[in-house]
Amino acid sequence: MITFWLTGVAMRVRAWMARSVAVAMLTAIAGCSDSHSPPLRPAAGSGAATGQSSQPPEPPRRFDPPKTFARTGVELPGITQVPKSHTSSTPMGTQVPWVLHDSTVYAADSEGRLQAIDAARGQVAAVLTPPSLPATAQQDSAGNQVLALVMPGRPIIAEVDGRPLVLFPELIAIPGRGTAAGRTVLDVMAVDPTTRAVAWTASVPVAGGAGPRISGVSPAPSILGVRGTMLVVAVNDQETGTVHGIDIGTKTAVWSKDGYLGQTVAGDSVITIQPRDGTNTMQKVTALSVTDGNPRWSLPNNLYETRVMPAGPTFVAVEARDYSSGKSTFRIVDGNTAADVIPAAQATSSFSTYGMSCAWDNKSVTVCSGVGIVMALDSTSGKELWRLPDQAANRVAPHVTTLWHGAVYGTAGNGAVVLDATTGQDIATPTIAPIQVSATTALAEDPTGDLRAYPATG
Repeated sequence: MITFWLTGVAMRVRAWMARSVAVAMLTAIAGCSDSHSPPLRPAAGSGAATGQSSQPPEPPRRFDPPKTFARTGVELPGITQVPKSHTSSTPMGTQVPWVLHDSTVYAADSEGRLQAIDAARGQVAAVLTPPSLPATAQQDSAGNQVLALVMPGRPIIAEVDGRPLVLFPELIAIPGRGTAAGRTVLDVMAVDPTTRAVAWTASVPVAGGAGPRISGVSPAPSILGVRGTMLVVAVNDQETGTVHGIDIGTKTAVWSKDGYLGQTVAGDSVITIQPRDGTNTMQKVTALSVTDGNPRWSLPNNLYETRVMPAGPTFVAVEARDYSSGKSTFRIVDGNTAADVIPAAQATSSFSTYGMSCAWDNKSVTVCSGVGIVMALDSTSGKELWRLPDQAANRVAPHVTTLWHGAVYGTAGNGAVVLDATTGQDIATPTIAPIQVSATTALAEDPTGDLRAYPATG
């Protein structure tokens, strides 16, 4: 008999954990030195594990950005199935439970470890264990196995001290033993994507079981962003959350704020959704200072069904419904000042704001798309660059799946298409519409709906 244990809060193990799906959001970090980094373990069945020798594979070809891809995709062990909420028909910017860096996919496995999957070869290249994850199950007084309960978050790529790192959060409920009380901790593991080895780890106890005022829904850990030496993290449930500012040098939390659903970092602000009535049915968008967590500004507070999306280094997009009228609204504001980049607009007969999504190409262009509309902005000035549909040119608006380094990927009535992010002109018609893309690889659905890695060819 296996008993699941947790301190002070009911958390559910979801079916997607068995498929390495870790959609989530995160909380605080405290000191843990690099000397405690877990070992890098070779993948079962790889040459390192079996002793078999092989010639080093040819490095993948690089294109920045890629416009065409191989017709046949590579199967990725452990994350074959694409969750229904993250398919090629999902709006761009939707968080997926894995992250792609060059030709490596990082995703949590069913035991709460982080897998580094070689997308070119379809093999697990490394398995990395968070520092607080127990190696073995414990037994209670009745002889039953008692397992730590884990809630992995979504790994992200962030620049820290001038280099990219994979940051992986995980909430771990560790059972007590003897006179030692059970505890819940939040781990953050930083991985160097060049070596696929752990760069550093940090752990912090989470008070009250697993987070702030849990409402019966599993709290979700997530990294909101990095600004300078500050890492901003949050733990959210459906109704409330806690946001923490973590000093990367000391791995300690220097501030924390309860009662905020952390969303993203824009400029020097942490953008949050603040429930107004204790049930999260009425909300306002509030910006906190990255440095000390103090409030900087708030948008009008009569919103519900609020969605906040990064729209550039300093811009943030807000889509919501007006609490009084029920109409959907959409706006883009400067994260530092709350000044409008695109003023709040309600739905009209020619412009629907419902379902608007925005994303940044990590270079210079922000693209927003909704029902039958796509528009591109300069991600620094906010100037509109182009908009579709264009009736005069007989061009329709594509469904955008992702964008990267000056290329917009998606589908139109005739299949997959790539647009120039600056001009909006068609530049390629590949065979796939990527969900994520890098200079070497695209992740996309195959014809059966399974996730595959497609090498870039041009």
